[in-house]
Amino acid sequence: MLSKRVSKHLYNKCNLLIMPSNSVSEIFLWNNIRTKSLIVNLGVDTEKFKPLNDDKLRKDIRTKLMIPENDIVIGYHGRISREKDLISLLRAFLRLQQYHPNIRLLIVGDGIESIKKQLSSRKNVILVGTKNNPVSYLQVMDIYALSSLTETTCLSMLEAMSCGLAVVSTEVGFIKSYIKNNYNGLFSKSRTIIILQSR
Repeated sequence: MLSKRVSKHLYNKCNLLIMPSNSVSEIFLWNNIRTKSLIVNLGVDTEKFKPLNDDKLRKDIRTKLMIPENDIVIGYHGRISREKDLISLLRAFLRLQQYHPNIRLLIVGDGIESIKKQLSSRKNVILVGTKNNPVSYLQVMDIYALSSLTETTCLSMLEAMSCGLAVVSTEVGFIKSYIKNNYNGLFSKSRTIIILQSR
């Protein structure tokens, strides 16, 4: 493929490549890109992304979203695309609803219309679109669920963890280096999000 050859040529002409993780660096080496690289892990502003300790504000935000005060909110924030596999998350949510009717699925983001249509057609699924400042939406979630088939670092997961959310994720990309299963989060296999077992 021409674009791949051109990219490889340009990368090899660089003096330094900044990579988000060792795994990405290894992919470049595997593809014969020998330019010196520096690993710079992504991070988040923990003064901005933090738990909300104001019960009244939390209640006000939930009221605007028409979420009852005592409902449990499972959420996702990011692109609505095929590699994010939100249909598997939706299936898990619908099955979980059979045992816990007081749950909501809050999706913050935009993307493929056919996926959005499937999500919005289900009861208790809330789509709010893309938000420049997603902090308040993360702060009203109880569980952050990532069903991605592929990821690098996943900044939205770091933001959710910084907000103090319980997290469930597929074991993909650099996420494996900062989530320790059954310690600060839970891993599930791709296409079978583990929240199904929470009954």
